[in-house]
Amino acid sequence: AQERKINLCVGQVADEEVFISCDGNAGYSVKAGATAEVRLSDQVVQLITFSKADQFQAIDQKLRGRR
Repeated sequence: AQERKINLCVGQVADEEVFISCDGNAGYSVKAGATAEVRLSDQVVQLITFSKADQFQAIDQKLRGRR
């Protein structure tokens, strides 16, 4: 839901760096005591789409290849 949030808080770390990375992008260094808020975005990104026919064809081909 839009109102739900997750807060990530970085505690005290000894001789270690802390990084935060989203969606596989480059990480960002986060200092001790910092807080990151994660929530639902207003933007929707559609990465890959398949038609149902394409999905069933792929499954059929995989099953036929097992014989």
